[in-house]
Amino acid sequence: MVTSMKVRADNDLVFIDLLKHKLYIDNEYGQATEPKRNGLNLTSNEYREFISSFGFFQNYLKKWFNEVYFKHGVNFPYNPQELYTSLSFQEKQMHVMIEVEGELGEFLEDELWDQEAITERDEERERYR
Repeated sequence: MVTSMKVRADNDLVFIDLLKHKLYIDNEYGQATEPKRNGLNLTSNEYREFISSFGFFQNYLKKWFNEVYFKHGVNFPYNPQELYTSLSFQEKQMHVMIEVEGELGEFLEDELWDQEAITERDEERERYR
């Protein structure tokens, strides 16, 4: 898959515009006529039809994301007072830098870890007090 996009961040919103979202077919080797693993026992024609349909579906997804999901921006999944986020770009790359402030690490552990992991963490802390 190759996906390219325009991205900008504004406070706690990310605005995304997908430019390209499609299968990557290497011109040096050409399109494969059969899958590498053929658990569905597809014929060559069925496989080519699947690849074609999948390509149309990826184009549909790109349009849907742009027109529905990304239309008004996407909220970062946190409050910007706790995490400072910035975006950096290089050729064919986007980097998301996140600075964690205060006790956010422990808060995320408490919210996302299962109870066994939290208990183990707390016992480890008690041993070193």
